[in-house]
Amino acid sequence: MNSNQKLKLLLLWVVAVFLYLPASGKTGSVDSICYLTVSSSKSRLVAMGGAFSAISGDLPSITFNPATLSLVQVWRGYRFSYYLNPVSPAVILTENRLLGGGDEEPGKNFLEAVTATLKSFTVSFRNLDIGLLLGEESLDLSDSDKGEAFFPSGPFRKNYSHTLAVTLRLDERIALGMSGSLLVKGDQKSPLGSSYGVLLVPNDRYSIGVFFINLPNDWSNFRNQLERLDDETVNVGLSLHPDGKTTVAVDLRNLAGDTTLATRELHLGFERVVITHLALRAGAFRKKPGGGYVFSGGVGLVDLNRFKKKKNWLKQPNYLVNYAFVREESNSENINWHFLTINFRI
Repeated sequence: MNSNQKLKLLLLWVVAVFLYLPASGKTGSVDSICYLTVSSSKSRLVAMGGAFSAISGDLPSITFNPATLSLVQVWRGYRFSYYLNPVSPAVILTENRLLGGGDEEPGKNFLEAVTATLKSFTVSFRNLDIGLLLGEESLDLSDSDKGEAFFPSGPFRKNYSHTLAVTLRLDERIALGMSGSLLVKGDQKSPLGSSYGVLLVPNDRYSIGVFFINLPNDWSNFRNQLERLDDETVNVGLSLHPDGKTTVAVDLRNLAGDTTLATRELHLGFERVVITHLALRAGAFRKKPGGGYVFSGGVGLVDLNRFKKKKNWLKQPNYLVNYAFVREESNSENINWHFLTINFRI
């Protein structure tokens, strides 16, 4: 595919996304703003419209289709990696408690800040990848959590999840994965939720992903917002890779399961690596039932692979900064979402 064909593909995708959208703003609607900028790994996922069932990645894959967890590019024995999040400890320490403005002990806040620094731990060994994702912000926000500062201190400390994922590659073309999650909302902690997935890679041009999600009883709404995942449902995705820098993805939500949420809901996603340290993303879907539209865009900046020896590269670009903007529309409310992910891999 030459450069002109690549440009045409990009332009066709952008046109398709905007033709897919309705006129924004409905009479009587009220705008809200939500910020998930402190401890979220999902900026790339939501920027691509949630069409992520067949996209290989690192941290976002842990909470989505665990079979797509794909880490080191070159295997040489065990490989350990730590992902450090500088934002959450900075927010905790800036919240004024260490300066005497809070009602908790300074030592407790300092310990909380230190532990919040570790976002994830991963290990690779031959055909096995394991990832532990800590303190992942939930999208299930209350009205009181909306419209806070760009770096809100409240939501990420009371609505979050911890997830452990294991991926087994049977060969270069087939991978199986499973994950377990502990969900936390306020003072409530859920029983363990789980996901099971498979990734098929018939060739380098396309991949097929399928996963089943099982949420704890009474927690079925925990992942409805934007992700559109419901309890005991099957989700399917297809990703196309016409060249080494372009990804086009299509997902269908909730193909099987006793649910009326997002049944056979179509999600579209796109990503293009423009230059070494810049990726552009876009996505769109129409919610079922109700017919509200959601469209998104985002960027990935500074590929940390380029600052490491090639034997330590991940299989995909490892962007230091990922940002996503999402516009969610409905009859009752229009919501603008901002996502920010900053992680150092060491």
